Amino acid sequence: MTGYNEITKAFRLARRTLPPPSDKLDRAQAVAFRQLQTRTKGIKECSLHFGNLGLIAAAAELTIRRESTQICFAFTVLKPTSAGKQHSMSPKKLPAYQVIDGLRVSTVFTEEMIRDALNFKTGPGDVVLATFPKCGTHWLQQVVQLIMNKGQSANDWSEFWNGAPVLEMGWAKTLEKIPAPRVMQTHIPLHRLHYNPATKYVYLVRNPKDCCVSFFHHTRMLPEYQFQDGSFDDFFKLFLKGETDHGDYFDHVMSWYAHKDDPNVFFCTYEDLKKHTRDVVLKLAHFLGQEYGKLLEENEDVLNQVLEKSSVQFMKDAFDSWNQKLERAFAKDSSVIPEGMKKFLLDDSGKFAASNLVRKGEVGNWKTLFSADHSRRLQERINEKTKGSDVMSLWAVCGQPRASENERQKAR
Repeated sequence: MTGYNEITKAFRLARRTLPPPSDKLDRAQAVAFRQLQTRTKGIKECSLHFGNLGLIAAAAELTIRRESTQICFAFTVLKPTSAGKQHSMSPKKLPAYQVIDGLRVSTVFTEEMIRDALNFKTGPGDVVLATFPKCGTHWLQQVVQLIMNKGQSANDWSEFWNGAPVLEMGWAKTLEKIPAPRVMQTHIPLHRLHYNPATKYVYLVRNPKDCCVSFFHHTRMLPEYQFQDGSFDDFFKLFLKGETDHGDYFDHVMSWYAHKDDPNVFFCTYEDLKKHTRDVVLKLAHFLGQEYGKLLEENEDVLNQVLEKSSVQFMKDAFDSWNQKLERAFAKDSSVIPEGMKKFLLDDSGKFAASNLVRKGEVGNWKTLFSADHSRRLQERINEKTKGSDVMSLWAVCGQPRASENERQKAR
C-alpha cells in the first residue's frame, strides 16, 4: 500500500516532521486520505499532487500535535481522472477548532481551561447560566445581572464578566475559592457538567435556524477561527454534523429539555424572552429568589430599568462603550487585560481586536441565508435527532417561509 509513503511525501512537502508509525497513522493510511480533521491550529497550506493516476489531487491543510502523534489534516478528495492528468483544487474553508477531552472548542482555549471547567463542581445556591453558543448568552447574562442588581447595569467589561464568569474561560479555579452562592455561565453540554440538584440552572435556547445563522456570523467575525472568508454552506454542513463549538446543537438542547421540569431548572426559549420579555423577566426573578421577584412586582421603576437595559440597543451601545474604554486603557497599560483574557481580546499581532458581541438580536434572521435546500436538510436532521420528542414544538418560527434569493444575496 502507498498510503504511508504518500503521507510521508505530504509532510516532507509541508516541511514538517512525520511522527513514527502509530495506531492513528495506520488508520489514516487505511482511509487513504478521506477527510479527517480534529485540529487546525497552526496549519500551513500547500498544494499536493499524489499518484500518476491522479487518485488524489488536493490542497491540504496539515498540522501535528507532537505530544500525541496525532495526524490532523483536511483533504478535498477528487475522483480518479484520466491517466496522467492531475488537478488541483482549493480546499474547503473550515473554522479552526481543537478537541480537548472530547469537547470541540476554538483554538484560544487551553487544555487547563477546559479541564478545570469540566471538573468544576457547583454548590447549593449557585446559579449557572447555560446556553449553546449564539442562543442569547450575553442577553441572558445582562437580564440576570440587572435582576440581581436592582436594575443597575455593569459599567465596564470587568464588572460584566466578574458578575457571571465563564467557566471555560479560565475562571473555574478562581470560582472554587469563592464560597457559594455564585453566579457563573457556560456552554458546556449538560452531560459533561457535574449536575447538582441544589444548584439553580437557567437554560436559554434558540431555534436551530437562527442559532446556525448567528453562529456563522460569530465564527466569521472572530479571528481565532480563521474563517473570515468562510461560506455559510461550509459552516451549515458542520452545524448539521454537530461539529461546531461545544458539540452538537441537538444533543445540547435535548439534554436540557429532559430536565426542563426540574424545580431547580428555569428553561426558556430566546423567542419567548423576546416576545414576552416582561412576563419572562418576572418569572425568572422569582426563580432566582423571591426577594427579586417581589422587588420587581412592587417597584415598577426597577422593572422598567431591567427591561430597558436588557434591550438590544442599550446592550449594543454599552458594549461599544466598554470596548472603547478597554482599548484606551490597554493602550496605556497592557496589564489591564489579564493574560488569560488576551487570547479572546487581541489579534495575533497583539492589537486590541474585540468586537461587539451583539449583532441583531432578532427572531427570524435565518431567512436571510437559508435556502429551501438548507431547510430541507435541517429538517431531516431534526427528524433524526428529535425522534420521539416534542422539543421542536417550542418553535413555530421554524416553519416560516424562506427568504428570496435576492434577500439572501443582499444579506451576504
